[in-house]
Amino acid sequence: LQYAGRVEAHARSLARPMLLRTSARHRQKCTASPARDVLVFDGDGVGPEIITAARRVADAALSVAGVRGIRWIKMDGYGYDNGLGVTEAHLEAFGEVGVLLKGPLSIPAGTSGSVIEARGQAFTSANQALRQLFGLYANVRPARSYALPWPTRFGDVAVDLLIVRENTEDLYCGAPEVWVDKDTCQATKRISRGASARIAEYACALALQRQAERGAPSLVTAVHKANVCKQ
Repeated sequence: LQYAGRVEAHARSLARPMLLRTSARHRQKCTASPARDVLVFDGDGVGPEIITAARRVADAALSVAGVRGIRWIKMDGYGYDNGLGVTEAHLEAFGEVGVLLKGPLSIPAGTSGSVIEARGQAFTSANQALRQLFGLYANVRPARSYALPWPTRFGDVAVDLLIVRENTEDLYCGAPEVWVDKDTCQATKRISRGASARIAEYACALALQRQAERGAPSLVTAVHKANVCKQ
């Protein structure tokens, strides 16, 4: 949390130039709107600590930007440390609120301890249950470098990258592993044409959106295993 305090202060400094680029009409609209509900699942291990830090940073940035804030709705029992992974109450809350800040899970080793029964289906973890039941197929991870008030090893490297990863197929499909013998386990790597086209279209749409916002061409790079997986 001491580090979170430094990040919170830096978030305030970053929010000021962002505020200058935000139209007055948009700020007025956001300020007049009620606070946005965001569901919070702390998760396991360091989850409560990093989720608390993330909330402080978000609140600080929104306060400086002068836009509507967030009403955090915290639900306990998500995860394996003090709960059953995910329950129907968690699923209903997520379906109603629609936005979730979620901490990491300490998924138990093996299969029996992590299997989740939800809505008539079995899932290998609570994470997979959320992805499959709500169609959360796109894992979007932005990576952007900012000028910091303290020196870093890569301070002269400009990074502005957006990674889009398919989240429901490949080894994330949830098919059970099969032990062939005591030393060999086989896993299913499932890839469908529909899911591949869906994630590609999503990535291209994001690239076009970024291009329109910045007035500069965007580049889409496809990372795949076609050289090994011939089909």
